Amino acid sequence: MYKLKDTLVGFIKEDFNWKYYSINAIFLIICIVLNYHFEFEDQIIGAYKRQPIAYLVMFCYYLTPFTFSIVSYLITHKRQQRSFLLKTPIIKNILCLFVMLSVYTAFYHHKPLIEKHLPYEIQYLTKLTLNNAISAISMFSMTYLYWKYMDNSTPNSFYGFTTKDTSLKPYFLMIIIMIPLITYASFQKDFLKSYPIYFPHYAVGYLRIKEWILVAVFEANYGFDFVATELFFRGLLILGLSRYMGRTCVIPMVTTYCIFHFGKPMGETISSIFGGYILGVLALRTRSIYGGIIIHLAVAYMMEIGGYLGNHIITQPK
Repeated sequence: MYKLKDTLVGFIKEDFNWKYYSINAIFLIICIVLNYHFEFEDQIIGAYKRQPIAYLVMFCYYLTPFTFSIVSYLITHKRQQRSFLLKTPIIKNILCLFVMLSVYTAFYHHKPLIEKHLPYEIQYLTKLTLNNAISAISMFSMTYLYWKYMDNSTPNSFYGFTTKDTSLKPYFLMIIIMIPLITYASFQKDFLKSYPIYFPHYAVGYLRIKEWILVAVFEANYGFDFVATELFFRGLLILGLSRYMGRTCVIPMVTTYCIFHFGKPMGETISSIFGGYILGVLALRTRSIYGGIIIHLAVAYMMEIGGYLGNHIITQPK
């Protein structure tokens, strides 16, 4: 844990610029307030789902916070510190990455097919499971193509899939710290409206199979999608762009990662700012995303368990 603390403190000393950090903090506070007051993610962005224009909407939606952080960096830093951000290779790669993110988040073509061809009783669970599987497969596929045809670097690992010179112990300590926080959240109404994600609906009775099989299939794909999320935000936005941007890539990743959590409980969105920052710094320093994957999966499954237990306990007759 001391090594983790030293890494974070060392990075903050190198990177901290009070104007830059303050501008981005104010930007995220305004975005969070507006989103949760007006339900921007659900009501406005959600209105474009299942339309071809959704790809353009999601591209602009996620590129906006990233661009804001870049522009605020240009404003708050000296010319010699910022000139590299205007070079063509960086802009080309950033645009390509956000096209990938738009495909990852906006793909919808399987949903009408499920609704048309599958029995109503299994549509809900099938859509949930395929959403995760298709998103993860598409992200890994697009990342491979990006690595092969767009990224001319030859990294020692595939965007952080390495444990070389990486200690995973601090990540497990972070998980232990998260346990009481998730336990507390598990009994909050806002949290229980969203978790657990798994909900069998009528599928168990219709398929006449043991529920643990459905749980296993769903949760495996659910976890697979979190690995893809970590690959994009810490693998591509941090390790992929750091060769162009250095440590400057961390704050733009954090602002985008926060917006990525809109639609989830507000507490989860706020915590994603701090979690994203810590995982971004660690990925940059260790050149590995395995720690982030461990954290992501552990927190996701603890939230699933917490949501199940919270709903079960609260709905029990007194």
